[in-house]
Amino acid sequence: GTSPLEIIINSLGDAYGNPLSADVQSGSIAPVPEPATFILIGFGLGGIGILRRKKGF
Repeated sequence: GTSPLEIIINSLGDAYGNPLSADVQSGSIAPVPEPATFILIGFGLGGIGILRRKKGF
């Protein structure tokens, strides 16, 4: 599923007398599948390990 997201920005004006403004952005956030995330992290860490081994640190 997805989760709803709403961001509301209010600005009451500044020292020059600019008027009140409001902006509302709505949308939804899709979850990231955890197995794919863990695989990407694993590949990244594995690549770092291979590079460190080749450089001899």
